[in-house]
Amino acid sequence: MTLENATLANISFSDTQIKIKRGTAAEWTAANPVLAVGEPAFETDTGIMKIGDGVTAYNSLDYVGTESFSGSEIDTLLTTVNSSNISATHKITRSATIVIAASDSSAKGKAQADYVCDGTADNVEIQAALDALPATGGEIHFLDGTFQLAATVARAIDNVTLSGCGISTYIKYDNITACISVGVQAGWEIKDIRFDFGGVDISTGTKWSISNMWRDKRYEPITPVLIDKWSADNVAPASAGNFTGEYLNHPLIQISENFETETWTDTGTGATVTYDTDVYMTGTKSLKVVTAVGARSILRSPIIETYYQDVSNTSFGMWVRSPDISKLGSFVLYLKNTISVHAASTRSFVAAANDEWIFIVFSHFNITGEFNPAAVRYFEIYVNTTTGNSSTVYIDSIYYWKRCLTPKGAITFTFDDGDESVYELAKPAFDKYKYAGVGSLVLNSATPTRVEYAKELQNSGWDIVNHSYDHVVAHQSGDPETQYLLMQKWLAENGFKSGSRFAILYGGYNDAEIVRALNNNVLMTRSTSSGWNSLPAAGTLLVAQYAKSDVTVATLKTYIDAAVANGTWLNLIFHYITTGTPASEYEYTLSGLTELIEYCNTVGIEVITYSQAVDRIRSTSQHLTLSGTGTITNGTTSVNIRHGFHKAPTSIQITPTSSLGSAASIWVSSKDTGTGNLFTVSVNDNPGADVTFEWTAVL
Repeated sequence: MTLENATLANISFSDTQIKIKRGTAAEWTAANPVLAVGEPAFETDTGIMKIGDGVTAYNSLDYVGTESFSGSEIDTLLTTVNSSNISATHKITRSATIVIAASDSSAKGKAQADYVCDGTADNVEIQAALDALPATGGEIHFLDGTFQLAATVARAIDNVTLSGCGISTYIKYDNITACISVGVQAGWEIKDIRFDFGGVDISTGTKWSISNMWRDKRYEPITPVLIDKWSADNVAPASAGNFTGEYLNHPLIQISENFETETWTDTGTGATVTYDTDVYMTGTKSLKVVTAVGARSILRSPIIETYYQDVSNTSFGMWVRSPDISKLGSFVLYLKNTISVHAASTRSFVAAANDEWIFIVFSHFNITGEFNPAAVRYFEIYVNTTTGNSSTVYIDSIYYWKRCLTPKGAITFTFDDGDESVYELAKPAFDKYKYAGVGSLVLNSATPTRVEYAKELQNSGWDIVNHSYDHVVAHQSGDPETQYLLMQKWLAENGFKSGSRFAILYGGYNDAEIVRALNNNVLMTRSTSSGWNSLPAAGTLLVAQYAKSDVTVATLKTYIDAAVANGTWLNLIFHYITTGTPASEYEYTLSGLTELIEYCNTVGIEVITYSQAVDRIRSTSQHLTLSGTGTITNGTTSVNIRHGFHKAPTSIQITPTSSLGSAASIWVSSKDTGTGNLFTVSVNDNPGADVTFEWTAVL
C-alpha cells in the first residue's frame, strides 16, 4: 500500500509515521526545487512551510498561514463591513442615523460610534454629526458619558431627533448658554438626555417635543430637574386657564358705555372720530380714533345737565385695540363735574401684537378740586401716542364696578426669589396676627432648604407662586413658555398646585409676549408697575408698589392708607428681610416689616393672599353686597338710588338714620326701575324735613 492509496479506513496510526521533506530555509532557497502538486516542504528553522503546485519553483511559492493585519487595517475592515450591504447578523445594528460617543464612553461604545469626542470642545464632533444628517433630518444618538461643549450647536433643518441613554448622557456648556439651539426649525425631538442649566433653546421653534430630559439648576447644589413630557402643542400642562372671562361676567361688572349711540366726539385735538362696524369687541360697533401726528387726542362723552352716573367707590375698565401698538402710549380716563373739577386715572397700554383686544383697568383716581362722585356730568378719554406718531385706536365697552369686595381695602405682601429669610424672619411676624403672604420659588435657586421652607409657609396658609424658571434677565422676554409655564408645571407636580395658578414677573415684566403667554394659563400675574388694583376685574397685570431699602415705612403706610380710603387692593413687593442694615436695595429691615404688619392690624385693612382674592371674586353670595346712603329731600316722597348691580338685587334693606318727620313709613317701592340700575325708596307722605337712610343691597 502506498501513501497515495491510503485512506483513513486502512491506515493504522499506532505504527505509522508520516514524514515530509525538510531542511533549513537557506537549504530550500539554494535547492529551489519544483514541488509536486500537494507536496509539502518544511523549513526547520522558521517553523513554516510551502506546498507545491507541480509548476512553480520553491522560491516563488507562498508560505502557508503567515498572513497578519495591523490595528489600522482591522479598523478599515470593520468600517467596510459596517457600511456594506451584508447580512444583519454580521453588521453592527443601530436605530439612529448617527452615533456619538463621549470621551468617557465605554471602549465597545467608541468602537461602534461614528464620532468619538475627546472631552474638549465636543461641539466640534456634535456639529459635524448634525451637518452630516441629510436635509430631510434624522436621529443622532448620544452614548452614555459627559460631552463638554465650547459653543452652542445648531443646524437649520427640520425633523431632527437627539436621543441619549437617560440621565447618564450629560451634555454641558457653561451652565447658562444654550447647549442646543432649535432656532426656527420644526419637528425637533429631544429625549433621554441631561443638560446643564443652559439646556435647549426652543423659543422660536415649532412642533418640538421634549421627553425624559433633565436640566440642571443654575446654582449649587446643581441637581437636575426632570422634564418628563413637554411639547410645542402642550406648553402649559398645568394651565390654570384664563381669568378674564370670569370677571367680565361677574355680577358686579356693568357696561357704562358701549358706543352704540355714536355720541362721543373729539374736543378739538385734530383727531378723526368714527364708529367702526367691522372691528368691535362687544355689541355692533367700536369707537375708532385716528390721532393727529404727535398730538394727544381727547374724546368726550355727551354732557349731562344733572348727572351721568354715581361713581362713588367705583373702578373702570375698557377694551382697547390698535393696528400698530408701537405708536400707542397710554390712556387717561377723566370723570368730570366741570372742566377743572375731576378725577383722573392713567394706565399704560401693554399688548402682545397688533390687532389684539386688551382689557385695561383704571383702579385708582387722583382728585382735582372738590370732586363729587355722585354728580359726574361727562367722561373724557385721553389717548397718548408715542413721540411724533399718529395712532389708530379702537375703544369698546367701558365697564364699571363698585369696589365692594374690599370695602376696607386689602393688601397682599409678596416676596420675590424664595429667600430663606421669608420663612426664618418674616413668617413669625405674620403669625402674630394669623396673617399669610405670598412667597415664590425660582427653580434654578430652589435649594432643598428653600423648598422645605416653602412647604412650611404653604402649610400656614401662604401661596407659593411662580417666579420664573431661570431668573436670568436675558431669558425673560424671548422665552416665556420655558420661563413661566415650565415653572408652573414644576410647582403643580411638586406640591404647590394652588400657588402654581399665579406668577410674579421678573426681568421683562412689561414684555407683552410674557403677558400673552401667561394670560391664557395663569389666573393672576403681578408686575412691578406701580399702582393699586380693584376686584373683581384685576386686569391682565396686577400692579404693585416696591418696598426697597430706600422706601421708608412712612411712605409704605401712605400706600396702605390709599387702599383703605378707596377700597382698593395693594400689592407690596419685598425680596429679602434682614435684622441688620440692608446691604442692597432689595433688602428690607425686619423692624420695618413688623411695623407695617402692626399698622395693618391697627387700620383694619384686610391682609389676603392671591388664593383668597380669587375665592372672593368667585364667591356667589358672601360678598355680592353693596351698601350706601340716601336722602329723601323735604317736599318729595321718593328718591332713586343706583344700586350698582347689573340686574335687580335679591333684596334691599333700608335703615333710617334720621326722623321720618310727618311720614309714617319708609320702604323700597321698586328694586329696579329698569333704567340705569336704580331702585326707589319712598315715604308715605311729605316728611317736612330731609329723611336720611342707609341701604344694603344683596344679589
